[in-house]
Amino acid sequence: MIPIKPQLMTTLLPNVRRSRMMILILLAITSSLRAQSPQNPLPITGPTTITQPGYYRLTKNITFTAASGNIITVKASNVTIDFNKFHIRGPATNTSQSVIGVYGNEVGNLTIRNGAVLYCDVGIELTGIEDPPNTHNTNNTIDNMRISHCLSDGIFFPHTSPASVISNCQFSQIGGSTKTDVIAGLAIYSLDFSLLIKDNIIHSVKGAASSTDQSYGIYGGIAVRNTISYCHFGVAGSSKYQNNLTYAVSVPFSGGGTDAGGNY
Repeated sequence: MIPIKPQLMTTLLPNVRRSRMMILILLAITSSLRAQSPQNPLPITGPTTITQPGYYRLTKNITFTAASGNIITVKASNVTIDFNKFHIRGPATNTSQSVIGVYGNEVGNLTIRNGAVLYCDVGIELTGIEDPPNTHNTNNTIDNMRISHCLSDGIFFPHTSPASVISNCQFSQIGGSTKTDVIAGLAIYSLDFSLLIKDNIIHSVKGAASSTDQSYGIYGGIAVRNTISYCHFGVAGSSKYQNNLTYAVSVPFSGGGTDAGGNY
């Protein structure tokens, strides 16, 4: 065995330590990446605030009993929330509550899917800054969600959200708030005329207690292949609308926009 000189040992030890440190860093990065996949999601077990990108999945139904606040708050972009067929639920008996099911402000590449939001004031709200035009509230997707018994809005986009879509969702029993600052009930509201709203089913929207005829199935966006029943306004304020069906709607299509055909 060839002896190692002391000065060579002194040189080798730091290199060994650095190599071990690099291995640990790589393992940590690999673990983090695995946690951001459908195969190894980050669990949501109760009311939470998301501050890091990743793939998140509910592991059970979540009940929120406070009269105000957000059940899930998203503060990071590049997030997927898979409800995994579970639901989040606000306080069922409080008709003046101010609970938002999922809330995001200036986040992009957010996907919310495969579950339900019940008994909130607003089911899902994704907002941003209006002036100057936002650069972060973009590319958001809400798909295959069930929104029920929300007192003000089912899904609420109060500012522009380029390249975003609401699809394959079902809405029922929306509206009926008793709060004095709420004048309408809306299943879907978008201030962005380019937001795509497609293949949704909307049933039974009521106005607020102070203005019962102010009930809307869809307001704003581009509305395509939606089915809307039992409200005062069906599709209103949209930039374009095509192949939408209405039943028991007092004013099926209104508020300007371009009728691209196939609407009944």
